[in-house]
Amino acid sequence: MMHEALLPTQDPGWVLTHEGYNVLTENAVESRFALGNGFRGMRASRPVSRGPTWVSWQGYVRWASWPRCYVAGLFDRPNTVPPVPALVLVADWSRVRLVLDDNPQLLMDGEFLASVRQLDMRRGILLADLSYRAHGGITISGGELRLVSLADRVAALQLLRFSFDRDGIDVMLEANFAMAGMGMEPLQLDRDICAWRTEGSGKAVAMAGSVTLRADGRPLVPERSFSLRWIWRWRSIAGQVLELDRLVTVARSDSSAEDPAPVAADALARRRALGWRGVLAAHEPA
Repeated sequence: MMHEALLPTQDPGWVLTHEGYNVLTENAVESRFALGNGFRGMRASRPVSRGPTWVSWQGYVRWASWPRCYVAGLFDRPNTVPPVPALVLVADWSRVRLVLDDNPQLLMDGEFLASVRQLDMRRGILLADLSYRAHGGITISGGELRLVSLADRVAALQLLRFSFDRDGIDVMLEANFAMAGMGMEPLQLDRDICAWRTEGSGKAVAMAGSVTLRADGRPLVPERSFSLRWIWRWRSIAGQVLELDRLVTVARSDSSAEDPAPVAADALARRRALGWRGVLAAHEPA
């Protein structure tokens, strides 16, 4: 079922396609393939093992990848001259980190064998296929689907389907919400939900998440060492299919008297009851 969901619309007139990978153009591709639904938006940065993006005082630095996620109306006054209100970043909810035989795998360290990104405008989704040779000649093949829902604008969905080409690799997969550089004060940091408030404008935002990883259809049990962070460890089997689905909800409040966390938590509970298939089925006709 997930394999079918990762297939684009057959009519090529609905699909924008970018093939290959070039560090010099990646930033522009992320912009052109960005997703948005009027309430939330994000750049089309690759989720897996892209490495950290630091806050730098070096103004001339050009990042190979520039992941950014936003919520409409979440403005604050930055510490700049003049202090012009600007959209505040929220946590990058699509990030995945991969460690193979105790070696963190970064995209810049390996070889792209095939790389295709597609913006399917009929289905309203971002699709990506990747075949990649990591350290030691390990080949990883997989695909991703990502959307911000048009049926329920507080919700978003990510699907990952991938496999390795050999047995016996010690694999660690981490799905997290990258929170660095957000510029907000934390209000709540629980296992499945976090909330923050802007310092100047007093607006608040909450994000809730649920992630499941299956190996050949069997759910794997994650470690939960930190808020909105899931870690799985296993030994690879060549050709075994791993499938990850992540549901995310967001709520915003403009008053210090309003707590957005219960709204995000309730929205996540309803989406979990639907499952990723239900979220995708509601989104596509919308």
